Amino acid sequence: MSRPLPKDDLTAVLDAVASLSAAASLEEISGSLPQMPKRTLQRRLAMLVGEGRLVAQSTNKGRRYQKAAKVKAPEQANEIALSTSAREIRGLITRPISARKPVGYRMAFLEDYRPNLSAYLPAEMRQRLLKMGRTSDDPLPAGTHLRKVLDRLLIDLSWNSSRLEGNTYSLLETQRLLELGESAAGRKAE
Repeated sequence: MSRPLPKDDLTAVLDAVASLSAAASLEEISGSLPQMPKRTLQRRLAMLVGEGRLVAQSTNKGRRYQKAAKVKAPEQANEIALSTSAREIRGLITRPISARKPVGYRMAFLEDYRPNLSAYLPAEMRQRLLKMGRTSDDPLPAGTHLRKVLDRLLIDLSWNSSRLEGNTYSLLETQRLLELGESAAGRKAE
């Protein structure tokens, strides 16, 4: 079981990033926090980026960090108007797990299903979903969809694997490299 992180560590990293230039490198941030080991600082930065509290930018000289802009919640920004029932559902699912009422499965619902004879969804909804899922009316050659999925998987796996090794290529740059053989400006294909 991992130990809980001291809140002071994260606050110190955020303060150090805020006190530096618009986008600060690992070395600049490390200089502001001499008491924190470099690897610990890297983990804290990754955690803050994952939480959306910092933004990481990749440049030719390496990764740079800056504080994330404050984003209003959707209801405050009036971006999405939610219905009353949608607000109720959101309220229910955002409650802590310990405050939620446990529910069980209706086994009869699952057991009543008969392949090719019955369906879980009404016919109208199945037709609507089928129409939404169709990419074109023309029949595609066999294996086209599978090939697209595998190509996307190859790009994602390559990008994530390279990212773990410290590569600074973006996902789009990785896609261009694999599909077109074009390396990013100022970077080697390796």
